[in-house]
Amino acid sequence: MDLHFYEAKGGNFGDDLNAWIWDSIIPGWRDWAADVTLIGVGTLLNEERLSQFREKRILVLGSGVGYGEIPKHPFPKAWDIRAVRGPRSARLMNLESSKAAVDPAVLLSEIGMFQSLPKSQETVFVPHASSDSRFDWNVIQGKSDIKIVLPSQDAKHVISEIASAKLVIAESMHAAIIADAFRVPWVGVKISDLFLRDKWMDWAESLELQPEITDLLPTLRKLKYPSRTLQESPRIVRQARHRLEQTFLPKAIASAAKRKPQLSDDTVLMSKKRKLQEILSQASEDYSKP
Repeated sequence: MDLHFYEAKGGNFGDDLNAWIWDSIIPGWRDWAADVTLIGVGTLLNEERLSQFREKRILVLGSGVGYGEIPKHPFPKAWDIRAVRGPRSARLMNLESSKAAVDPAVLLSEIGMFQSLPKSQETVFVPHASSDSRFDWNVIQGKSDIKIVLPSQDAKHVISEIASAKLVIAESMHAAIIADAFRVPWVGVKISDLFLRDKWMDWAESLELQPEITDLLPTLRKLKYPSRTLQESPRIVRQARHRLEQTFLPKAIASAAKRKPQLSDDTVLMSKKRKLQEILSQASEDYSKP
């Protein structure tokens, strides 16, 4: 079986974990039907991305909608959509509500390498992938007591840092998902204009959560650049804005760390984990048959 996931330039742990998570949660999947492509963790369910599979077989296990157009109906009969990330994905794709599971990243806490990690007393901040290359994070880290973990770092390292933390400040949705799975309280924030609230809501509603997302730099978004030269030079405007944002970010991150954190209900989380595990078990049984 083949695997399809988004490979971000420079790396993004929430996507990169696809390369190895499936070996742990559905062992042997690589030897299943050679003409089937597994679509797993990520916001991959859109027409542009899935159009290449119109004449092919795919197995969807936990991916979600969020970017681009919803895949066009009718879906090919060869598409086996067993589970999507949350209720919003199910509704938008006109799927049965039973298909709404949870993001597969919640099962990271069940994988041996991440169990019994020593707990730190650190607060960790994980920016969105689009914020990663936007700032000089070494400069920001030098002015902050909060540990900055970049999404472009090795996925297993990022996950371990999140799982070991006492608190996670998350602009990255998967930082919040993984923190929640490991029962680490988290605070949702945004900086990037590419932050997509609907993705968060899809996952959050799967766990009966209402996420509170704090804009770290709301005042700077209101700034106007009166100079005509600047108005006609968007690149210069972006650079000036990013320099300003970088100056204020250490204080903004520290302020976010003082907000009341969130965590899903233990019972709801365990129920959704079991549901997804049952779906994976059934898929394993169906596809591992000769």
